Amino acid sequence: MDRRHLRRFGAFAALAKLLLVIAPAAAAQSGRMTAAEYDRAVRFLGPNLTGLVIGGSVNANWLPDGRFWYRAQTAQGAEFRLVSPQARRIAPAFDHARL
Repeated sequence: MDRRHLRRFGAFAALAKLLLVIAPAAAAQSGRMTAAEYDRAVRFLGPNLTGLVIGGSVNANWLPDGRFWYRAQTAQGAEFRLVSPQARRIAPAFDHARL
């Protein structure tokens, strides 16, 4: 992955860790969690945040030669990318503008 994606992933991971630390501490203060607090916490689970983070997840589709492709959400819409881990290269899977 390129540095921009790694930075976004790092920021997302840091936010998730922070939520994992804060939520139990807040619940421990009152002794128990109310249904409203639980429902609020559920909104911050990964599947509920994925649509809010551009480039926040990768569903890899592996190819027989060790490369993989995935669909990336960008500010301009969806883009398909081809990743070669051995070459450390990420490139568009095809010419999106031409298609």
